[in-house]
Amino acid sequence: MLTGAQSTTLTSVSQAVNVIESANRNRVTSATAMNDASSRSHSVLVLDVQTRAGARILRGKLHLVDLAGSERVKKSEVTGQAFDEAIAINNSLTTLGRCVQALAAGPKAGKPPFRETKLTRLLSAAFGGRANTVLLVCVAPTASDSFETVNSLQFGQQAMSVKVQAKVNASVDYA
Repeated sequence: MLTGAQSTTLTSVSQAVNVIESANRNRVTSATAMNDASSRSHSVLVLDVQTRAGARILRGKLHLVDLAGSERVKKSEVTGQAFDEAIAINNSLTTLGRCVQALAAGPKAGKPPFRETKLTRLLSAAFGGRANTVLLVCVAPTASDSFETVNSLQFGQQAMSVKVQAKVNASVDYA
């Protein structure tokens, strides 16, 4: 299980908003040479939604993911615990990129390395297959961050190449 992960049953939108706000208050940020409020971890919210329409049960899963940005350690000038966090963040983002690359290449690329990090293991159900995915890529408008911006845009372009066949997840309650 992931440290700090919680599962909560919600019955209203206001309850969901409260959970999201609580999670945001628990996020850890710290200053680096690249960013005054750098995220020191990824944040993942998974909503399992279920609704009934007569005997038909519709299910969906929504993954809301805020990835911590990849930082070059030399440029961010982090040390100590922040250095360890940067290494872990970069490792999970690299593995995520390899998963997206394998999915974009299709079956000939073999199995994506979903089991290599907690992030990719958690997000494996959100990739391809029956999932519909929206990706927002944040980029910096400065020339000094062009390396990171280009890498982010290349990741987004690769992610757009993943073939998906979204389907309705429905079942019938015969009771």
